[in-house]
Amino acid sequence: MVTIKDVAKYAGVSASCVSKYLKDENSVRPQNRKQIKEAIAHLNYVPSRAARSLRYGKTMAVKAIMPPISLPFFAEFFEYLRIHFAISGYSLALHTLSSSAPPMTAEDFADYDGAVIVFPDDDSIVEHLHDLLSGMGRPLVVVSGARYSDDIHTIHVDMQQGITDVCRFLMDNDRHRISFVGGSNKSVTSNIRFAGYANTVPEEMQCGIYRGGFSMSWGYRAAQLMVKRAPLPDAVICENDSLAAAIIKYMVTHGVSVPEDLWVIGFDNISMAEMYNPSISSVGMPSRDIAITVAIALIAEMNGETPEYKQFDCNFVLRESTGHDS
Repeated sequence: MVTIKDVAKYAGVSASCVSKYLKDENSVRPQNRKQIKEAIAHLNYVPSRAARSLRYGKTMAVKAIMPPISLPFFAEFFEYLRIHFAISGYSLALHTLSSSAPPMTAEDFADYDGAVIVFPDDDSIVEHLHDLLSGMGRPLVVVSGARYSDDIHTIHVDMQQGITDVCRFLMDNDRHRISFVGGSNKSVTSNIRFAGYANTVPEEMQCGIYRGGFSMSWGYRAAQLMVKRAPLPDAVICENDSLAAAIIKYMVTHGVSVPEDLWVIGFDNISMAEMYNPSISSVGMPSRDIAITVAIALIAEMNGETPEYKQFDCNFVLRESTGHDS
């Protein structure tokens, strides 16, 4: 367990200075304040709940609700969130969504001052949490490609436009048989991304739609189905980089060259995309900036303020899987 002494040692200040900061951060010099904030974030120091409650009149703990962090994007995003909440003195708990789990209740939020839900796959979950937390006097911030009512503070990420841009890029580069691989039609996030493909690629250029999941195993299975289907696509758009990596793996071990025979594009632009061989072209989201905005928005709402509306665009990063230098 990290202690005040550990924070003090890392920050290069005395333990009494850290203690003073925890009572009132403005009571220490700006340079010491900066060093202590960085130490708290780096060491993931969490003051005792009793101490936090005494200092602030609240728990200084928030909850992040998101899909399983076995999906690399969500593991990275949770860490960005954790760091930026920690800098402001908040601890962050993780609650992973599961279709088999019972609906969340007030008891799940009794020890938390607010919550954020990240790319939910079911609109009803957002509505349920908004009603639940509003009744408890606790704010909710949503990160999504969907749009909700004005009373639900949503940080919107334009994922549909990101896929639309990729489709146009492929068609402008003489790709005429374009496949899509991703989640099921029960997923809100998947449906938003799929709409970018379905509304942009003419039906005669749609060369196989494989919707079943976000895991590498589903990507591998989709690649098997593609090879059996004639003709083989000349480009594949995937809903995440893990799917793209699995498709590349299957193709190159079955005599299909990437990118000479087939272009493959992922989504999320996680660190693996750049390191894979061949490196994976991917639609990226400014995850760190989104996480900072989430923390600022939720903290503002917990302090009774109204945060401004924010929207983020996606960017397309070209790499070797589409015949470009890494």
